[in-house]
Amino acid sequence: SCALNGTGYPSCESNWRGDGVNCTGDEFFKCSSDETTGDAVCSYPPKFNCYNSKCSGTGDFAAVSIDCDQSKGSCALNGTGYPSCESNWRGDGVNCTGDEFFKCSLNDASGTALCSYPATFDCYNTRCTGSGASAN
Repeated sequence: SCALNGTGYPSCESNWRGDGVNCTGDEFFKCSSDETTGDAVCSYPPKFNCYNSKCSGTGDFAAVSIDCDQSKGSCALNGTGYPSCESNWRGDGVNCTGDEFFKCSLNDASGTALCSYPATFDCYNTRCTGSGASAN
């Protein structure tokens, strides 16, 4: 904890926890501090409603692609450019907006998230019918 002596000079005491903040409302957060004040700051990754599913390498490993559900992990590269999936942060994706009806789909090759929207009409069917032996 931070303590001040009689003249106001600060010292750090190791026998007590100091001040901080609770990073709540999200399972993923990173704790850092304000460079000027030293106050604790919570950082949260952006949230999307459709996430990428792969991580790709760079340099000599540009052709390497690994599976990574980025709703629960994020892509990282080691010093040589080889990809890994880290579980301490959400990754990349897209927000499917403009229509309440959408389907999140993925580019099979790259794992990039895509938004698919159904066609819109002025007038809609009122029945769903089967085909073949199930037709009514």
